[in-house]
Amino acid sequence: MNKKYLKDQISQFVDLFILKLNPVFENIDEEAEEHGNEFFNNFCGHGDPESIDPGDFAEEAMDRAFKHWEFLNHGKYVLLASWHVALYEAFEQQIRCYLYRELSHNFKLTINHVFPKFNDMKKILFLYQIDLASLKGLKQIDHLRLLCNVIKHGEGESANELRKKRPDLIKTHDDTDLLYLYESSLLEEVLEINEKTLVEFGNAIKDFWVSFPERSFCKERHKLLDLINKNCKR
Repeated sequence: MNKKYLKDQISQFVDLFILKLNPVFENIDEEAEEHGNEFFNNFCGHGDPESIDPGDFAEEAMDRAFKHWEFLNHGKYVLLASWHVALYEAFEQQIRCYLYRELSHNFKLTINHVFPKFNDMKKILFLYQIDLASLKGLKQIDHLRLLCNVIKHGEGESANELRKKRPDLIKTHDDTDLLYLYESSLLEEVLEINEKTLVEFGNAIKDFWVSFPERSFCKERHKLLDLINKNCKR
């Protein structure tokens, strides 16, 4: 297992957002103001100056500037939320590919034999006698899993579980739970996520790989075969 390669993959995921994607939204205040000024100047620059009262268009320009800011700010939020989902999905694919390569040393199988979800893949890790309690970052990775489900589906069971484990990830206003209020996690800005949470979860995944054992062995191969065969028949 090349732990450095796996860690670098996660670092690249996080760094790509922080260094290349997030900067696109750094100047949304100025862009929104420019949008409003452009509207104002276009109206004032046409027609008879004596018949145009700039005050008639100033309020409309401010309203347009604010709506443009909301448009850009929501885009930033949706991109950030989507990148949290992508980070977790990348981790699940890392685990799945790793298990497939390991299993292929002893069994003739395809990637379809390996569970696609991490909670199911833990069953294979258990049969390989990997002590899950000894692995670092699992708590935060589970939080990311719940967050990922909430981002994809909105209000529901994962949201209730996330409230219990990481209430700080859900926005509130005057003690009102905004996710509960709006029910959607993408149509409204209801999650308390930012670059720091992305880095936090990225570091948790890297800690997981650092603590992952270099070697493992399955003593109960018949149970392992039954498990992967059942998965393939689903």
